[in-house]
Amino acid sequence: MLECAGCPLLDLPPAEVADGGGTESMRFLRECLTDGAMNQSLALFLIGDGEAGKTNVMPALMNEQGSPPDVSPPIGKDTRTIGMDMTKWPTKDRQGHPFTFEIKDVGQKVYMKLHEFFELNRGVYLYLWRADRDIQSIIKGITLWLNLLQSCVPGVSVVPVCTHIDCVSATNLELKYKGVKKGFHD
Repeated sequence: MLECAGCPLLDLPPAEVADGGGTESMRFLRECLTDGAMNQSLALFLIGDGEAGKTNVMPALMNEQGSPPDVSPPIGKDTRTIGMDMTKWPTKDRQGHPFTFEIKDVGQKVYMKLHEFFELNRGVYLYLWRADRDIQSIIKGITLWLNLLQSCVPGVSVVPVCTHIDCVSATNLELKYKGVKKGFHD
């Protein structure tokens, strides 16, 4: 008998399969060997407070030439993301196989309840925070977003991304980074 349920470091089979027990896990593994296929898409969520730079980070991520992106102009109040903007980014994986990121640019905090319907446990979440904001508002935003994610998809991983670093001193940035790190671990 193979017992897989409750193993936090289990990569394969997925936790929802492992929770079905040994028989279900072995069936999944056999299917992977006989007719398994590589996943060709992944949801990438850009989350964070308003004006954190989510919409402007998207073209920088999609810039596969690696050249430094131009400084993005500010987005006007009338053209900010409402709800969620979705974009497909066709690219290739490390072996050169076609791969698509389904980027979800999540809008302002006022739409947070809407986002609950789109959360995925197999997505990548980038939490963007502005270096030029005060640390209390940054921590408040982190807490708000992490609580939402953990209530919808417990255990999901979130990657913090800092924007507007050119607007603060290196010392100030280091202090805020330490605060953000603490906010993610509390």
